[in-house]
Amino acid sequence: MLFLRAMPILRRNNVKVLGEEGPTILYAHGFGCNQRMWDRVTPFFRSTHRQVLFDYLVAPTRTRPMMSLHSRRLLRSYRTGGCW
Repeated sequence: MLFLRAMPILRRNNVKVLGEEGPTILYAHGFGCNQRMWDRVTPFFRSTHRQVLFDYLVAPTRTRPMMSLHSRRLLRSYRTGGCW
C-alpha cells in the first residue's frame, strides 16, 4: 500500500468541508456507508457550523477501490446490515 502514502489524505479520503464559521462537526459514517448518508443532515447546520465529511478507504461508492478485491470480500463477510 505504498501508493496510499503518496496520495494526499484529503483526496484519498474524499474530504469535503461545508461552511466556514462556527463549531466544527465531523461526520464519520458506519461501515459499508459513505458520506452521502449525511445529505439530509448537513443542510440544517450549514449556516451555523463548519462541517467536515470524509469517506473511509473501504466506502462502497469510491471511484477507485483502495483495497484489493480479496480484502473487500473479506470485509463484506462482516457486514451486519445498515447502509450496505
